[in-house]
Amino acid sequence: MPSNTNKRNYSLPGSIKWGIIAISCLPVFLNYLGLDFASHIIPFNGDTPNNLMLEHRFETFHGQFTHMLLENIAFSVAIIVSIFCLVGFVIKKDPVLPLLGISLLCAGLMDGFHGLAATRLISATADNKDLIPFTWALCRFFNSLICIFGILVAFASQRQTFHKVRSNYLILFSGIFTISISYFTIHYFASSAELPRTQFPGSFISRPWDIIPLIAFLACSALYFNYYKYYPSAFAHALFLGSLPNIIIQIHMSFGSTALFDNHFNIAHTLKVLAYFVPLIGLMWDYIVTVKDKENAETSALKSAKAKSEFLANMSHEIRTPMNGVLGSAELLRDEDLKQEQQELVKNIINSGKSMMTVLNDILDFSKIDAGKFSVVKKSFNFHELINSIFKLFEGPAGDKNLNFTVNITPDVPQWIISDKSRIHQVVANLISNALKFTLEGDVKIVVNAKNVGTQNCILEIIIEDSGIGVSVEDQVHIFSKFSQADNSSSRTFGGTGLGLSISKRLALLLDGDIKLSSKKGVGSTFTFEFNAQVGVPSVVETKKLKSNELSLTYKEHLILIVEDNETNMQIACLHLDKLKIPYETAFNGKEAFDKVRNGSFDLILMDCQMPIMDGYEATMEIRKLNLRQPIIVALTANVLEEDRIKCIKAGMDDFIAKPIKKTLLVEKLDHWVKAGFKQDKKENRFAS
Repeated sequence: MPSNTNKRNYSLPGSIKWGIIAISCLPVFLNYLGLDFASHIIPFNGDTPNNLMLEHRFETFHGQFTHMLLENIAFSVAIIVSIFCLVGFVIKKDPVLPLLGISLLCAGLMDGFHGLAATRLISATADNKDLIPFTWALCRFFNSLICIFGILVAFASQRQTFHKVRSNYLILFSGIFTISISYFTIHYFASSAELPRTQFPGSFISRPWDIIPLIAFLACSALYFNYYKYYPSAFAHALFLGSLPNIIIQIHMSFGSTALFDNHFNIAHTLKVLAYFVPLIGLMWDYIVTVKDKENAETSALKSAKAKSEFLANMSHEIRTPMNGVLGSAELLRDEDLKQEQQELVKNIINSGKSMMTVLNDILDFSKIDAGKFSVVKKSFNFHELINSIFKLFEGPAGDKNLNFTVNITPDVPQWIISDKSRIHQVVANLISNALKFTLEGDVKIVVNAKNVGTQNCILEIIIEDSGIGVSVEDQVHIFSKFSQADNSSSRTFGGTGLGLSISKRLALLLDGDIKLSSKKGVGSTFTFEFNAQVGVPSVVETKKLKSNELSLTYKEHLILIVEDNETNMQIACLHLDKLKIPYETAFNGKEAFDKVRNGSFDLILMDCQMPIMDGYEATMEIRKLNLRQPIIVALTANVLEEDRIKCIKAGMDDFIAKPIKKTLLVEKLDHWVKAGFKQDKKENRFAS
């Protein structure tokens, strides 16, 4: 049973609550002050003058008109409440709301029958002085019954005694049944020549028949109170408060009313409008609270997402910065003349560092996918070349395990396609990496097929088949779930975060495709990556990349500025350029870099982003304000989130290198800007690569 420790948040405001109580009790106070709400009927006989007879008819018409007007208003409000219950169900997804709405609608219909009988729209032979009070008591009794039944079914539905959807049908059919019974009952008594006596003027209980619905409404109020207590909401609170006017109505009729359209009669009918209007207030207040809660939840989610993003950015920066030193030093050391044993140790350092970076990148990728920040950029590229480059990437690891590693691209596969090259690379590389990891001996095969190849579109299928440990049927159910592996023993034996396949699955969906698994424990697994693509056309042939010695000759007349506050990272960057024989100068913060650019001439700046005194963003913006030939500025940073790239662009940077710095990537970037003549190309977004 839900806790009610925060009930005040689900109550109607005190002003509304006391307003309902005040309006319910106000007529009695006004009566005490001498105000009469009766529609007076002047008695007459055969000797009554014509003018008095006309006045009598007017007063009678006035009383009947007021009575019918109040009945119609009450019935209309009941319909509006039921509609709002359905609206509330759409907004809050609470199946109990339509249940209570149906019961209130049925109650309103019963009151509507009373109005129809009073205006003779239901065929009646009995006198109005007996018909109206009798049908009132009868309809109010059925009204209270359907409300009691509705709240009982709501209780049962909340406690899952009944299925919530079936509960709606139950209350609907019960309402129809009760309405039918009340209609035929009213019709039967209305066509009777005589009706039971309902009014006893001068008695303490002037209308005994109204005592029965009074008791029923008292019971209904107790049920409403308990429902609000255990399942608090503004609507439940309003249902309970709406019981007050209903009870006061029956007190007026049972102990006060002695004639049609008298003071207590009219008060009761007026309060009936209030009794239906109060739940409407509750529904509207519930809607206001729901909207505010939604806004607060969105604000909280944004704050949480921002905090998460900041945490990931800081984590990435703090890990990548030292890893840049580790991997950079290892790569530089690998190029030295080392003994075989030393080469193996360096190789271990590089592989361990790459494994750590893979884990970090998986976490960052998953967080970006979760936040909906993973975009797909579709361009035309050589698909065959991509598959072959991925194959070559894993040839070494496969050879180290003595595995038979093969690739087969069938003839019908188009060479050029339009899709996201980097995302396809990520998915395929992840699947191959998994296959190699879980295969101790035997084969790992890559087969690329094409389906429905047309002039514009095609379906590409990349199959990675291995003879590894396989996945049991039970584990295949959650193999693509986050942080999931085939079993815990796999995690201990083979390592990994359990994010790779989850990320690959989500990327496949982003690429308008999917990944399927067919596996048998102890035999092997087959992962099928299928996605839709457009048939592309060959792009402009790229110029040949410059070799290191050609780069050094090209950069001989051009000066590079390295801006980095971390001594280790500065040393790594300097050593890379030393090996490439490229001239450079250094600066250890943004302010120092700005002064050097203002007083010197640089063609390209490798700019760290987070530095003391003046960071890379501010330094870039200040440099862009200088009236001189603007250098190319390449971000050299451990901040790799999409927000960081956007921030670099806004600051005025031209390109982006993520730490840890790879020599091959550094050469690629330098090569690009040599060919571009160190001119900024506003049409090309280098950050997307």
